[in-house]
Amino acid sequence: MKNVFKYYVLALILVSCGKDFMEKPHEDFFYVKRLDARFPVWVKGNLSSENFLLIVHGGPGSTGTQYFRYGAFDYLEEDYAVVYWEQRASGFSQGTGAGGQQNLNAEEGSLDCDAVIEVIRHKYNPKNIFLLGHSWGGVLTTAYLANNAQRHNKIKGWILVNGGHNWELGQQLSVQWVRARAEQRSQDNTLKEKDRKFWSDVVKWYDENPLGNWDNINSMGWIRKHVDYVDKADGYFLPENRKRILDKIAGNTEMRLHEAFSFYGAWAWFTKGNPPIWESQRSITTEKMGNITLPSLILWGRHDGILPVELAQDAYDRISTPEADKSIIIFEQTAHSPMFEETYDFNKVVKNFIDTYK
Repeated sequence: MKNVFKYYVLALILVSCGKDFMEKPHEDFFYVKRLDARFPVWVKGNLSSENFLLIVHGGPGSTGTQYFRYGAFDYLEEDYAVVYWEQRASGFSQGTGAGGQQNLNAEEGSLDCDAVIEVIRHKYNPKNIFLLGHSWGGVLTTAYLANNAQRHNKIKGWILVNGGHNWELGQQLSVQWVRARAEQRSQDNTLKEKDRKFWSDVVKWYDENPLGNWDNINSMGWIRKHVDYVDKADGYFLPENRKRILDKIAGNTEMRLHEAFSFYGAWAWFTKGNPPIWESQRSITTEKMGNITLPSLILWGRHDGILPVELAQDAYDRISTPEADKSIIIFEQTAHSPMFEETYDFNKVVKNFIDTYK
């Protein structure tokens, strides 16, 4: 009964958001099923193009709909088909699938990604497929390419955007990032005394709570606290962009209800740790990145607080793509999501990469 209720509510949300979410002329919508989980897929833009761009969203437990609701890839949709996919236990997907929690890890996520790619190949027969992974999507796309070299034959180029390919280093850098800003603000006499005290307490919290173990349910409190501090320190969006972006992504009642379901998805990913998702990430992504030889474009926001900019160089150094076919571009007015904060320039850079390697 619980599952029936969940799917019923999801169906109501889809209907209430019909004009934004369901198929329109020159668009397509379908489900991909694997291990008894169902993943919604939207294909938007120029469906007659020979070039498809698959967007792998962040999270885990977030949603791919945020990108097309914002119009993050609208410029690219003029020339290419852009594919938005909801991952397992994320967004509008249905169920964790057979095996439940044990399938919430990077390798199963990369197999889900492969299933979506196979459907795209069968349904549209595109000449080229490009793969873009943002944040947690960077984990899955890294796993997809690093863990099986045969998959390189299906993908023309890889775009890593503020990705979590090296979570162990990312955690360390993120804590350092927050602490530095907390220490600065705690001593900033232009701030109110209560605000200075707040940031002083943040520093104290990190002193008393060393880097958490993100691999089990007991770490959930640490994770939520740290993520909240990243957010308050403007590590996700720059202050001048935040309201505009969030209002455009989730500026109505239906989408705010959907955000609650996204949090439920994130909770499913982060809890129980069976198996630990970050341990799976380390073993099949970070340690195997040298297997990646595809043309690669690494894009990062300068002010990212959850996956700081130093990770861009780490990714560049780890992959085996020839120097001529890999590059880093840093967006100076962006935190964690350049497709939202510097949309036009971001699209221009991605288009240039696709046109170079298509």
